[in-house]
Amino acid sequence: MITVYDVAAEEGRPWIVMELVRGLSLSDVLGADEPLPPQRAARIGAEVLAALRAAHAAGVPHRNVKPANVLIAHDGRVVLTDFGIAAVEGSPALTMTGELIGSPGFLAPERAMGRRPGPESDLWSLGVLLYAVVEGGSCRSR
Repeated sequence: MITVYDVAAEEGRPWIVMELVRGLSLSDVLGADEPLPPQRAARIGAEVLAALRAAHAAGVPHRNVKPANVLIAHDGRVVLTDFGIAAVEGSPALTMTGELIGSPGFLAPERAMGRRPGPESDLWSLGVLLYAVVEGGSCRSR
């Protein structure tokens, strides 16, 4: 998971200060439409799962797990980013009723039907992401 150093407000707008990760997004790595070796796919999946577990333990579902939101740093680290549509459990929704935000190809069925997302929704999206990684990904989203 990406490190957040600070959250500030300037003129009523929130700003998040995060670490700079030098590398490529997983969608860029998959750009050649070729699958990754199973061992590499498993390592990426395990690291994204660890980040999701940490977020879920804090009551924050990600809600947009997809290859474009996974960074592969030059040092080999796998970093889950873009918690932009995440919501803290119990807080008001970020979107209007009936409005759906996320990447359709990675959206869990319960989210597509307008039901409340939870950790299982992120796990569905992780499963689709892993499918894209091992199959070369026709369901990738940028």
